[in-house]
Amino acid sequence: MTGAHGTIRTYGAYDRTPGNDTAAIPLEASPAPPHRSGLHPVTWAAGAVGAVAAVVLATGYLRRRRRAG
Repeated sequence: MTGAHGTIRTYGAYDRTPGNDTAAIPLEASPAPPHRSGLHPVTWAAGAVGAVAAVVLATGYLRRRRRAG
C-alpha cells in the first residue's frame, strides 16, 4: 500500500515541550498471505496443545497401570 502511515503519541508528566508529542510513522504494508486450509493459526496451535496434553495424560495413565499391576 503506497502512502500508508501510522501515528504515535506520547504523554509525559514532566514534558517541557507538549507540542512535539505526535509523530507520523511511515509503513511498508503488504497484503496478508492467504491461508490454504481456511483454518486460523490459533486453531492449529490449540489443536497441537490438546494433542500434546492427551499424549502426556495417556503416558501417565499407562505408567500407573503398569506399576499397579
